[in-house]
Parts: sequence; structure tokens; C-alpha cells
Amino acid sequence: MEIQTGIFIIKRVVIPMVRVQHVTTEVGPLLRKYGLSTINISTAATVHKIAGLEHEIAEELRDKIIFLARISEDDV
Repeated sequence: MEIQTGIFIIKRVVIPMVRVQHVTTEVGPLLRKYGLSTINISTAATVHKIAGLEHEIAEELRDKIIFLARISEDDV
């Protein structure tokens, strides 16, 4: 999985699916007001965040990441 952030300074992070330990969604009061969520992707070293996704899209993406992480763990 590759996450890219930034406008002027672009940061790209590549996370191998076998390194994903768990994935959660987070909705605070301000995000809830606008129907948005944040996905937290945890690895052994850190937590990566994808912020500002519509709630339905965040749920679908979370489920897809979990599914792909299980498949990659089975391959190891």
C-alpha cells in the first residue's frame, strides 16, 4: 500500500501488506459533523493515518485493507 501526503512537500510511504497489524477507523466530533472519518493503519513501528475520507468510503477501504493483509499473511 502506498500513501502520499502533502502539496508543496510530498511525502510517500509504502507499507507492505504483511507488516499491517491492525486497521481502525476514527471519527471525532468535528469529522462526524461533516460525515468524515480517519483510517489508522498500524504496523510494528508506527501508525499511518489517512484523514478526511467519507465515512462509507473509509469503512470499505478499512475492510479491503484487512482482507488483503490476511491474504498476504497466509502467503508467508
